[in-house]
Amino acid sequence: MPIKSREESIPSLHLTVSSVTLAGEANVPRKKMEPTAIYSSKAEDYAAHRPDYAGEAIHALVELTRLDSTRVVADIGSGTGNLSRHLVGRTRRVFAVEPNDAMRHQAEHLLGGSTSFKSIRGTAEQTTLPDHVVDLITVGQALHWFEGPCTRREFARILKPSGVLAVLWNEFDGSGQPNIDDYFAPATYERHSFPASIRETWEGFIGGARSAANAPVRGEPDYDDFEKAHRKVFDSQARDGRIEVSYTTELVVGQLRGWPAEQDAAADADSPRC
Repeated sequence: MPIKSREESIPSLHLTVSSVTLAGEANVPRKKMEPTAIYSSKAEDYAAHRPDYAGEAIHALVELTRLDSTRVVADIGSGTGNLSRHLVGRTRRVFAVEPNDAMRHQAEHLLGGSTSFKSIRGTAEQTTLPDHVVDLITVGQALHWFEGPCTRREFARILKPSGVLAVLWNEFDGSGQPNIDDYFAPATYERHSFPASIRETWEGFIGGARSAANAPVRGEPDYDDFEKAHRKVFDSQARDGRIEVSYTTELVVGQLRGWPAEQDAAADADSPRC
């Protein structure tokens, strides 16, 4: 029987272990978790064990954005390249913008051999890219970490007037939706859901769980309980050494919500980091 989440079958886990589902990262208070630092100890697990996006979702992204070899893409919060790897080879250039050194180095190891791949040390709020240089902005499993007003202004700055925004994330239990209304113009976007499933070994199952933002790392006090709880789920549901994990890839494509010039001063006052 497939499970929807690595923790769905462990109702007491949240009471005893500092752990979240992968989808639950969208609900982690941003001020309490700084992604630029938190993923440094998780980059290897993230690169090796994070579930991929559904193949049909990638196909729909390509079709809906009319992606081809003339397009320039900025993949923001690109991490270990989980989304960028589907864009490289289809486009003229992919700017993979990622602030975390360990995560970015994983992407560079994976994709650095491609002439269309360009790794950028930057943030969603300050990408360092030139004005109006990209046809498409993509965000995979990262929108919930961004500062809304600053990010929207930065997106408006780097996106061409005819440019499009596409957001993807994998949803494991229905609770991980980012606030897309902050970024998309009303009545201009469309959303699609694509079911997917994977059969994971124990290494993949626990590695994927460890890659979640506030899952404990080896050596921390809660880690042994965290691993034992996941081991119990794996042993109870695995067949032939693998457990089936079901999830949904969500895709939203549309026009970026406008950023009137008169909002600049307000954004500066609310978010000085802009």
